Amino acid sequence: MKNNEVQLRRWFLFAVAAVGILLGILTFTFVNEVRDQLWEQSVGTIIESTRQGENALNIQLREDFSSIISIKKYLEKLPADARESVMDIVTEFSKMENGVSLYLQDGTCVPEKDGPDQYMADQFLMEYGIVNPHISSSTGVNVFDFYTQVKLADGSINYLVKEYNVAAIASEFSLSFYNNAGFSYIINTGGDVLIRSPHPGSNKTVKNIFDMLPAGKNDSRAMEEFRQALVSGKSGWAVFAYGDADAVFCYVPMKGFSDWYLLSIIPEKVVSAQTYDILRRTIFFVAAVSLAIIMLALVYILQMKRTYHKLRTQAAYIDHLYNAVPEGVALISRDTPFRFIQINHEGLRLLNYPEYASNDALREKQLRELIHPDDWESTKLCFQEAMEKEQKISYVSRFRRLDGTWFWAAGIIMLGTFIKIYPIVGLAFFFFSRQKVRLLVSCLFWGLVCFVIPVLYTPGIEYVISQYIDWFERLKVKNMLNMFADPQNISLLGVVRKISGNPDYSDMWLIIPGLILFCIPYLRISQYKYPAFRFMLLANVLLFVVLFSTGSEASGYIIAMIGVAIWYICSVSPHKKYTYWLWITTLVIVGLSTTELVPSIVRNGLIRPYVIKAWPCIVVWLTICYEMCFLDFSHSPYKHITT
Repeated sequence: MKNNEVQLRRWFLFAVAAVGILLGILTFTFVNEVRDQLWEQSVGTIIESTRQGENALNIQLREDFSSIISIKKYLEKLPADARESVMDIVTEFSKMENGVSLYLQDGTCVPEKDGPDQYMADQFLMEYGIVNPHISSSTGVNVFDFYTQVKLADGSINYLVKEYNVAAIASEFSLSFYNNAGFSYIINTGGDVLIRSPHPGSNKTVKNIFDMLPAGKNDSRAMEEFRQALVSGKSGWAVFAYGDADAVFCYVPMKGFSDWYLLSIIPEKVVSAQTYDILRRTIFFVAAVSLAIIMLALVYILQMKRTYHKLRTQAAYIDHLYNAVPEGVALISRDTPFRFIQINHEGLRLLNYPEYASNDALREKQLRELIHPDDWESTKLCFQEAMEKEQKISYVSRFRRLDGTWFWAAGIIMLGTFIKIYPIVGLAFFFFSRQKVRLLVSCLFWGLVCFVIPVLYTPGIEYVISQYIDWFERLKVKNMLNMFADPQNISLLGVVRKISGNPDYSDMWLIIPGLILFCIPYLRISQYKYPAFRFMLLANVLLFVVLFSTGSEASGYIIAMIGVAIWYICSVSPHKKYTYWLWITTLVIVGLSTTELVPSIVRNGLIRPYVIKAWPCIVVWLTICYEMCFLDFSHSPYKHITT
């Protein structure tokens, strides 16, 4: 037995190590995913800010263009002999809208205060358009213009022009990022700088943006992709060597301008600084929590080890005395219906139980199940008389010997499985059956019956098979939908999935170690005979189906809490304070965390995102696994359970 204990400890440590390695891998994956997501979020924020700056400028220019179009339409409606009125209207409008002028067909312009910009003479190529920044010949100021053609009633072709001061536009619509660490340019699709930012980091002399990107420090492929994106009118981002360090380039096409782009430049280290700070805090938190769990586990194991051998010796001595009695001795509850608590080896032999049967083999069986029907009433009267008089009474009765069957139990398991797949876990008690072959045959029989019955009232067996296939496919779809759903995946799987935010890994990385921990207690064959051990397996099963299912909901924890209650009653742990406070904590958190008693800000900001409802049940399940692997259930702390 000692060798078995050592082997079990090794298996347990192996399982713990496997879980630790898996958690380490998940943590590494989580950190990488968080880093990438934070980077994408930061870049997305910059692109969105750039887009907002572009939108603000576009709205301003669009409003101005609408005003110009209104004046154009009004001028074109005037009669041919109203030329003087045209001049007066344009002059008055230029007083309200600065920079507006009308270039006449004869080369003059209205108003005549500064004279026409000679650069404009060769730019009137279309009905309307925009003129790139240039030095005005009339004012000597760097400007850009947009124009629209005006056909007057006398047949002359003229152009209404709106002029913008480049410096004023750059100052008004220049973007600032990360505490003024970033700045922006307006460029065309060829990379030519049209409008420069007044930011100190902005290059004031370079004419093309690609001239600022040395080919030796930057990937030629990335440069070409950036160039093609500008030509194609796409928005996006790229990282290039700019000056002495790397910088993030975010570019957004300007609506309404055929080849203009708003380009934002931010140092890469500034963007990454926030991401690295969050990652450092996350890693520190995970490390602190892991260390705390390890310390608590070590303290718990050391305390358990101190009392284990003492309890084991006492239990073995009591068992020896009880089973040494050469008569059949049974302990039965005082309350109706008189349930068996224990029976010694001689009593089991008399009832034709096998030699390896435990003293708890009749646990929870009613006395009436073993008494011959003709003798039951007299036997019941004898028991009642003995309790009333509190004295010894002798009587004679006929007892039934062992003749049990799992036929109907298998029917219930298979029926439940076909209705809701969870009851399949009833087969977890297969190893406790004394008639394993009969149980398997019964399961096959009832499974066939449950499969065939629908054929009787459906189009046929092909239809039934197709429904099962569709059901299986729907289960896979539902599993994907449950991953990050708020009301679902309240489980151990959901804790890891929702905290990590990673949809790509398989849940089998968690389910397989869980199954290993679940199955290790089956190696303790010597403990099968004790009801407390079997009840602990029942508690394990009830918690497992909830903690390792993506479909677990808050209401489903009624199943898990039954398992928690069974564990609390049947636990043989000598550490009563730990068991008691874990029970109270689980009861409070699971019972109240998702109710209106908890403020909504706590429920929505902490309980649901981090699946807090599942945490205490996870601790209880791990505790059950440990107790089933290492503790002796030959003497449970309770005398009997009545229902």
